[in-house]
Amino acid sequence: MKETLRTLSVVLSIIGASAIIGNSINQSAAIIASSIKTKEADTQTKIISELVKMLKEKDLAQPKEVQPTARMPEVAGSKKVEGVGVGTNPSKGNDNAHVLMVEFSDFQCPFTKRFFQQTFPQIEKEYIETGKVKFAYRDLALAFHPMAKPAAIVARCAGKQGKYWQMFDKLLTGNSLDKETFKKYAQELGLDIKAFEDCQENPEIKEAVEADIKDAEKFGAEGTPSFFINGRFVGGAYPFDIFKKIIDEELTKPIEIK
Repeated sequence: MKETLRTLSVVLSIIGASAIIGNSINQSAAIIASSIKTKEADTQTKIISELVKMLKEKDLAQPKEVQPTARMPEVAGSKKVEGVGVGTNPSKGNDNAHVLMVEFSDFQCPFTKRFFQQTFPQIEKEYIETGKVKFAYRDLALAFHPMAKPAAIVARCAGKQGKYWQMFDKLLTGNSLDKETFKKYAQELGLDIKAFEDCQENPEIKEAVEADIKDAEKFGAEGTPSFFINGRFVGGAYPFDIFKKIIDEELTKPIEIK
């Protein structure tokens, strides 16, 4: 009896260890069997076999490893989303352009700043200024960027005085986003400061920013910057050549008559 209890103890110990070091129940059984004295083998092996069977039936063996599903990176522009519009911010370019490029982004996002400093000037020169592309910027102020939403409101309030894009440029090229800096930019642009500051407390402006954020979620834009080129989704600050390829493809398509 004492020998049986000792064996049970060994069985449970080794099986418990197997869960930690990655052995299967069968491997544990082999380890235990090899540790048993020959004269006791028959009795003890029966005990082990019954325990292994019971553990398997009750699914008490080590947890099964879940292999991650292989996921191919999404090709920029491969997914198309219907219904992405310009929103309520001012847009750039020809209203009748064959291509509509909509960006959802965040003034505090470093990748957005990099895009506007390195890539957007080429897009603007080659496509927007030539009337081929209409560009719209919409707000996707991320929750972990505390000054993103205030900056979005500031840009809209500058827009109320006809200086949206001028404020836009300052917000994306400056080194700080805070209340004093916003006022400094407004003064540099010659805005009516009282009207500018009152505007920032206007609930309609705040609601407009929130509406953009909700639309971004609806269209599947989870990060910044996110672009939709005639609805084709581009997630990230890609180099100019990627945007050029997608825009050129859209320019060669026949104009849809609606």
